[in-house]
Amino acid sequence: QVRNIAENLSVEGVFGVDSDSIIYGFTDIAIDPIRPLAYVTVYGWKGVHPNITTKSKVSVYNYETKEFIQDLTELGDYEYSVIEVSDDGKYLATLNDVKSYLKVWNLETMELIVNEKLYIDNQEFPCQSKDIKFSSIINDQIYISGLFSKQAMEKRHSGVFTYSMVNNSRERIVSDAIYSGNQISFLDNETRIFNSSSSAIGVLNLLEKRLEYYGDPDIIPAYKVIYSKDFNYFIGVEQNRISKFLYDSQSNIEDNIEEEIIISPNPTSSFINIDLNCTEPLLNYQINDVNGVMVYQSSVQNQAGNLQVDFTIYPTGIYFLSVICNNQPKTYKIIKEG
Repeated sequence: QVRNIAENLSVEGVFGVDSDSIIYGFTDIAIDPIRPLAYVTVYGWKGVHPNITTKSKVSVYNYETKEFIQDLTELGDYEYSVIEVSDDGKYLATLNDVKSYLKVWNLETMELIVNEKLYIDNQEFPCQSKDIKFSSIINDQIYISGLFSKQAMEKRHSGVFTYSMVNNSRERIVSDAIYSGNQISFLDNETRIFNSSSSAIGVLNLLEKRLEYYGDPDIIPAYKVIYSKDFNYFIGVEQNRISKFLYDSQSNIEDNIEEEIIISPNPTSSFINIDLNCTEPLLNYQINDVNGVMVYQSSVQNQAGNLQVDFTIYPTGIYFLSVICNNQPKTYKIIKEG
């Protein structure tokens, strides 16, 4: 049962922004772990639909004195969607949508030290920034997630990426795996990443550099997820649901299969045909063995919603074929008999 917590809350003070003829509001906040400072993303607009002008910026306030300290960015035409402070209070990072940049400030000097462009000028789609996390193990390493047109792998625009502030380099985690970049939570002393949204959840194994799990959240409310490091469980929320859940790295992906397909010995063909009602022009799929190791990945033209895969070259055994269909992951269990 969730109690009404309003009775336990009190307002200590309020700080805000001047209007300047534009209606402003705070969209996100990050609290400095060392100083009494709040870093906020400010979003504003003026006019009426369809003639609306929007502006956004990043500002700093002292939450004890309620004083405005400074703006870290000028008032711009795009919205900052993610803001994060490192655990040691050294750095602040932001991401914005559409024409995305990763910006990092040194909080000792308030100097902008990283301004990494994440889009290409002739991009065919807007960037979608989802999350930022600073590594607590590797100095000067940042994890970012989302959909970026300028990225480390040409085939994969979406995912979770590491960014090194020392080398100014970026790399997609599990470069060939098919998964989307969403909310990031660290597991098991930063050896795994739990990657969650309302439509899909995934687990990236950082030590083995593989996609350990990817599938539909099913009954798990995963729109927003908080992980308790001390107790090793998650709290997930979505619409009017809230739930506590666990992740067991030894659990079997068979719990989420759409269908079991058996390939009998010759003379039966080793081709399988799966009827899909997908709208994507390209079907992205991958094949994992029974241990979760990826053995093949490809993209094919969508032929009237039908996916055909040749299993001739694979030895007898159990495989899992995962395909992204209508932005949803679907997994099929393939049993190739001897």
